[in-house]
Amino acid sequence: MIDRHTQGRVNVITHVHTDASNADASEMDRITQAIHRIAGADTLITWKECFTPVERLLRLLRDGRTMRGPVHMCIVTDHRRTRSHRFPAGHLAAAAADQRLALGAEIRTRARDVDGVYRKAPEIIAYGGVQPVEGPFGPYYGLSSELLEELWDTCMADDRRELCARRVHDFLLRHGIAHGLSHPFDGHELSLEGTFRLISEFTFVEVVNGGYFEPSTRVLDAYVRLHNALVAGATLPDEVLTDTGRRLVRHIRARGRFLCPLSGSDAHIHDFDRVVLSFELPPGKTSRTVRPGDLFATLLAEEHGGSPRVTLPQRLRAAGVHPLTAPARLANLGTPATPARQVSDIIFIIFRNLWLNAAHFTPGLLAKTVVTTAQITTDELTQRSAQRDKLARALREGFSPEALLPFLVYPEAQALRPVLRIVEPAASAS
Repeated sequence: MIDRHTQGRVNVITHVHTDASNADASEMDRITQAIHRIAGADTLITWKECFTPVERLLRLLRDGRTMRGPVHMCIVTDHRRTRSHRFPAGHLAAAAADQRLALGAEIRTRARDVDGVYRKAPEIIAYGGVQPVEGPFGPYYGLSSELLEELWDTCMADDRRELCARRVHDFLLRHGIAHGLSHPFDGHELSLEGTFRLISEFTFVEVVNGGYFEPSTRVLDAYVRLHNALVAGATLPDEVLTDTGRRLVRHIRARGRFLCPLSGSDAHIHDFDRVVLSFELPPGKTSRTVRPGDLFATLLAEEHGGSPRVTLPQRLRAAGVHPLTAPARLANLGTPATPARQVSDIIFIIFRNLWLNAAHFTPGLLAKTVVTTAQITTDELTQRSAQRDKLARALREGFSPEALLPFLVYPEAQALRPVLRIVEPAASAS
């Protein structure tokens, strides 16, 4: 059983945000726009979604542990979008000062859906390459500013609104950058078939995310197992598949790539190691000498020909089912968000912003701002929930219970049953 204290392994925060995710990089620009409508375009009120200076993460690494256990490396993955895709000088200096801190990015994208229309797609989380890159304050691990400039110069979607997910994926592969899809069941507008087609083109999928709810994790985890079983040669009777299911099965087999589930904290304000990736130390490395490039080398080896190690429960062999898990040298530790934790984070963000901007509020403006931000936040959460429910319904329609039942008899996938509303066959009396 792998945990945060297992010998020969290190714990990596692979997805965390700092104050560089604010302003033009922020996903919460709707709130900023609303405040400008209420208070005027020249207002001094600013709204932030993240209050973490990069120096806070440096202190965490230098302390070496939290209440949960040791933390050995951290990959900063601030939002990067068309309006903001350059690293701040302070981040470049911090990453050069302590190479256990890498500079990655969470990149906003669009993708062409199965109906030919471009829609908001899952974000791509880019980690970095094997070797350090040169920066103005010295070498560091992660992405270079020059690479980000080239990415935005060459990978725009045809509608020119954001980057194209598939072009970003191909670009990062060519440049030897480890990357994956970030929480691909939440926060986008693609159809189920479009979502799974995009997932199948990647190797790494962030399945456990500390900022999103458990239903997304359950569905993604079970889908990864189903996907890998199909790639390994498992069969589904054609008569129990719908047209959507048949198309997806053909697409998955044609791609022939195993998926590897990863995890991310996605912390914006605190609790940075609520989810970590446990990484088996490479030969000759210790917890003091390992660097992000060692992790990226492992991910890239999986990307270019490595395959997840196979687990074959004895009771499934007769059925020809081959569930596959992530490589043993990688393990996802932590849990997805709970409603209580998400509400707590939202309340903290709202009241911290109100406190920081207190000098610029009148009583009437304060009341309007509270009501407006609460409404926008509620609308955003409702939209995410509706999209997640829509994908779950489409999954039930695309793969009938009879088709999925053989893949749900082992304990790790039991959680998908309530999502698909699968009922066990009644046991025969004897």
